[in-house]
Order: sequence, then structure tokens, then C-alpha cells
Amino acid sequence: MRILMCGTGGAGKKNFEQTVRNPVDLEQYADTLTFTQRQLLEARHGQFARVWGIPENKRITNELKPGDQVWFHHNNYVNDVSQVVTVFRNLGFDEALWHYRDFEGAGFVFTVTEPQAAHISKASINEMLGHSVKDNWVANRLLGEENSKLLASAAHLTI
Repeated sequence: MRILMCGTGGAGKKNFEQTVRNPVDLEQYADTLTFTQRQLLEARHGQFARVWGIPENKRITNELKPGDQVWFHHNNYVNDVSQVVTVFRNLGFDEALWHYRDFEGAGFVFTVTEPQAAHISKASINEMLGHSVKDNWVANRLLGEENSKLLASAAHLTI
């Protein structure tokens, strides 16, 4: 299991509310999904899924997998934690979901479990990982397995 740190600042705050806090009605977006994607999503989620996407990042998009965790952060805190359920690429679905964002759509999309509330400061995360407590990381970051295990254990989160 690995942890993906995902920012939800700027336009991401509204998008997070619309597609993670509130599950997306897959029927509404059926024409943007391939037959296989629709089958997978319906098998894992039914008609409604919590969906997130990020800009293209080779390391993340090639390595993120079901079972990994997503730690959503904003304003110097990790505020919510979810587990990745499915991962796929679909630019049409991406563009249909998120009209308001600070970056161009890349088509990298994943679904997650219901977010669990967290209140973990970035400073304490940096301290646990041996980074400067003033490091204000904003970009998406996929942690290695050792650091992921360390953080998950220290946070005592059950997802």
C-alpha cells in the first residue's frame, strides 16, 4: 500500500465536493465511458462512484493501484483520506466531470471509498518523514512503501 498526497486547493475544492464527497451518478456520464470501464465501475460501485483525477505524472499514473490510499490536503492539513478502488484513463470522462480546474484534463481518473475525516498537519507529516517542517508541498506526491507504512501507522486511520 502506498499513499498518494493530492491537493484540493483552488478549483479543486469545488471539484472535491462534487465528485468525492458526493458520489457521481455514472448513468449521467455513461456516454463518456467505454463498455469495459462502465462494467468495472458498476461492479465496484453500483450506479454511484466517488471519482478523482490528477494531471499526468508518469510516476503516479504508472504506479497508483487499487488498495493505495489518497490523502487529500488543503491549507496545510490532510483533511480526508480514502482508499483507491479503480484506476483508469478516459479524457472524455475527465473533461465531463471537471469543468472548473487549474490545469488541463489528462484523463487519469480513479475512484475512491467514502472519505474519512482526518486532521493531520503537513508539518507533522514532514517531521515523520524527515523533511523540513516548513516544506509546504502542494504538488501531488506518491510516497514510497516505507514512508506510506510509517504514515499510515502513525495516523491510526481505519479506511
